[in-house]
Amino acid sequence: MLSSNHGTRVPGFPDPRESGKDNARYSRQIAFNKIGQKGQEKLSRAKVAIVGMGGLGSVIAMILARAGIGYLRLIDRDVVEPDNLQRQVLFDESDIWAPKAHASKKRLSAINSGIKIDAICGDLNGKNTKKLLSGVDLILDGTDNMETRVIINEFAVKNKIPFIYGAAVRDKGMATLIIPGKTPCLKCIFRRVSGLGMDCGSFGVLPTAAGLIGTVEANEAIKLICGFGKTLQGLLFYLDLSENRFDVLAIKKDRKCGICGICR
Repeated sequence: MLSSNHGTRVPGFPDPRESGKDNARYSRQIAFNKIGQKGQEKLSRAKVAIVGMGGLGSVIAMILARAGIGYLRLIDRDVVEPDNLQRQVLFDESDIWAPKAHASKKRLSAINSGIKIDAICGDLNGKNTKKLLSGVDLILDGTDNMETRVIINEFAVKNKIPFIYGAAVRDKGMATLIIPGKTPCLKCIFRRVSGLGMDCGSFGVLPTAAGLIGTVEANEAIKLICGFGKTLQGLLFYLDLSENRFDVLAIKKDRKCGICGICR
């Protein structure tokens, strides 16, 4: 279960207990016994940051906005380009050359006006990580480069914020849930970061691969926030769509990891 200090309603945030309209909107989730009214209230209090609003991040944000996450912080440095429309589900032709963060906020606000959304058009780096990622309960990876993921991983571990990693390239993808102090961190999993330089710009990506990994990330967020099901803690989800292969692999903490290892 996600550990959060938001046990009471945050001013300005929607409260499903006080709104029949919200109950109607989320009725299919509330009817699911593993979420129910209490789970929906947890979703409405959750504060989530999504770094990268491309093929992964746009899917993650769309699902979480529809699910009723009370606060979304969208971070992206890029503008919408024509080749983004192949897989980035929040954008259409009218958004081309608009900042992705702002275009995403506009679309998500039209989908769900009852949640709060902050759009940050900028580059996440080692100097501004605290400013951009502080004050949230959960960070989700929508990036397309390992350098940014390494920065997020180090910040998340240091500040004990759960971090959901995901990546998709070609016809393959993977995802895991990192719980600081409990699970392997990203550096434990990928000790040789330099070997993970593949990106969809150079190698291509199927929209289905990005969509599925984004969905897995969003699903992990919902399970973690509501406190149900088996999450990907200590597990790496892997898919290969050409081979119809879906695997869940056990991963181990590196005791000598320079980020989270007990021997560091």
